[in-house]
Amino acid sequence: MVKLDCLDLRGDALNWAVAKAVGFKPAKIDKWKMAHPDESLKHSRYYVDDNGYQVQFSKLIFLDWIIGGPLCERQKICVRYEGRYREQGGRFRPGTWKATASADASDSFVATGDTELEAKLRCLVFLKLGNVVEVPEELVLCSD
Repeated sequence: MVKLDCLDLRGDALNWAVAKAVGFKPAKIDKWKMAHPDESLKHSRYYVDDNGYQVQFSKLIFLDWIIGGPLCERQKICVRYEGRYREQGGRFRPGTWKATASADASDSFVATGDTELEAKLRCLVFLKLGNVVEVPEELVLCSD
């Protein structure tokens, strides 16, 4: 496991962190193909949701708007685009997306990303798991 700042999460590592943030747990598959949550597993091809349903990790695609969009909407994560201009020549350079969510009236969490959904998902992970997240090393390597 590798510790990463939420703003450094991308690709499969971000997807894995979102699954963990929303309550999916690594699963151990027994000989009858039944899935059981197992906290000792750090990374698995299968996950179990709160209802005990087995889900293959490759099908948990939170980076897709169809799944990740409504998830962020339920958490009431706001986002805005901050465009920037270069000082030299005044040419437009792509800006960043900034997502904001509140746990309560006093705490506010902010995360940035290259895309709107990436910023929102990072903010969700920050809200649920904190600024530093442990993710499997193999997911960090394949996300680069």
